[in-house]
Amino acid sequence: MLLSACQAAPPKEQAGEQDVEPQSVIQPLRIRGQDFVDEQGRPVRFWGVNLVALYPSHAEAETLAARLAECEVNLVRPHHMLRPSRDWVTRSQIASLATYKDDSRRMDAEAWDRFDYLNAQLRKRGIYLALALRWSRLYLPGDADILTTDAADQAAWQAAMTELNSWPWQKNRDVRKMLPMIDERVAALDEEFARTLLTHVNPYTHLAYGKDPQVLTIETINEASTEYALVCGNRLPDYWQKKLDARWTAFAREHGADGGDLYKPADANLVRLRAAFFRKLDEDHFRRMRKLVRDAGCDIPMTFSNLWRGENALKMHAETADTIEDHAYVNPLVTDLSDDLPSLMSHSALTDKPFLIGEINEAEGDRNVRAQGPYRTMLPLAAAAYGCLHNWSGVVWFAWIHGDKPLGPDGWALSESREPNIGHMITDGMMIDHLRTAGILFKRGLAAKSVRPITLYVDEPLAAKDYNALMRGKYSPRPGWQDIHAIRKTFGAAPESQKDAEWLRTDPANPLVSDTGEIVKDTARR
Repeated sequence: MLLSACQAAPPKEQAGEQDVEPQSVIQPLRIRGQDFVDEQGRPVRFWGVNLVALYPSHAEAETLAARLAECEVNLVRPHHMLRPSRDWVTRSQIASLATYKDDSRRMDAEAWDRFDYLNAQLRKRGIYLALALRWSRLYLPGDADILTTDAADQAAWQAAMTELNSWPWQKNRDVRKMLPMIDERVAALDEEFARTLLTHVNPYTHLAYGKDPQVLTIETINEASTEYALVCGNRLPDYWQKKLDARWTAFAREHGADGGDLYKPADANLVRLRAAFFRKLDEDHFRRMRKLVRDAGCDIPMTFSNLWRGENALKMHAETADTIEDHAYVNPLVTDLSDDLPSLMSHSALTDKPFLIGEINEAEGDRNVRAQGPYRTMLPLAAAAYGCLHNWSGVVWFAWIHGDKPLGPDGWALSESREPNIGHMITDGMMIDHLRTAGILFKRGLAAKSVRPITLYVDEPLAAKDYNALMRGKYSPRPGWQDIHAIRKTFGAAPESQKDAEWLRTDPANPLVSDTGEIVKDTARR
């Protein structure tokens, strides 16, 4: 049976047609190797969407949850919930979960009520949540009171925050994400909100978020890496730059070295030492937040961040995180090996942890959208099929909606078109047409897992001196092999045979046929 629209009725299950459990109700899940599994030990996969800065009315929440369930969605990733988003939120006039009146610490009661009610409606439909502990938070000078210091330090901190907030978002974004690793006030602010979120009891479910099995995962900071930010040359306002430089100097001295300029390591030894310093900053903060979460009685799987940011950051996740997440904005013309989805995702997938794509869509930018839009409906099917081959645990589309402007009373868009819209998939009828079909394929495992998966061993050293080395990774399988075999990484000494592996040295022959024999990609035929 071919389903071509979200409104289509689901097919009846055939005995033995899948080894992945469809979900209709929330139940506690646990991690077993690469999988989330239910109480019977059956793997569960997730087909999801990002809901961005969305605070619907109760009636809108009910219809929206129903529509998402009809599209086979069983995971929602709330995003930018602490971003003051009056440019996206037009009807409710709710900017964020925080009021941002004088400081960023006061919560908006109406925003939380709408957030809670929507999550309760999603729960009724068997839809899980992927939560975060920061959500694009804007810190304000008025937040200085969270930590008591002398008047001069408080004034200097407030001046630095005022300066940072005056920078364009493209300049301040990565700097702001670094702050909790460097600044005790910001770390305390993040801890305060984490406690607020995890201990908050949803009045419509009577469960605290930190104790609710509806919450599948928790991320600490979205798309964050101190190494990436500083290798890219980001500098902080002077108040924090001095703190960062002093910590680097002390770290280098503890390891018997003169650190010199953090941004220009003098030799290979300092490149490696700097990478260790970057990792320590991120890891110390993650362990601190993880302890806070666990001390609150919450055992929900956690990850520090997401998005490929090099081997050093990935190894930190391999040793500390419960799940791995990456983001993918790719060429939807899947027969073209440039920006190939399975190839890009194999940068981050590990052999022993669940892997989710927390954001996925065609490449961003007006030029890309114009060029790639006609092919965009290839992407849901490709993500589902290759997601099965690689045994990904989740595929989460970005984004169903930004704010409330396009949301209609029936849970669909006020106006649907056939035009691409990465930020408002709810308006893109062509993507909606294929969402349910692809979701059924992926969630039910209707394409088989790789029967000859490949493990890529990554050994030391992992340090990268510049952006290109950081993003390239240490070993790069030739594009196309990821369309044939599942490829995941592990860290440790590589077997002698790896250096001569054909998948590192030669291009595979076209057409690219998966080792299951079920997926065929012809890169010559268009």
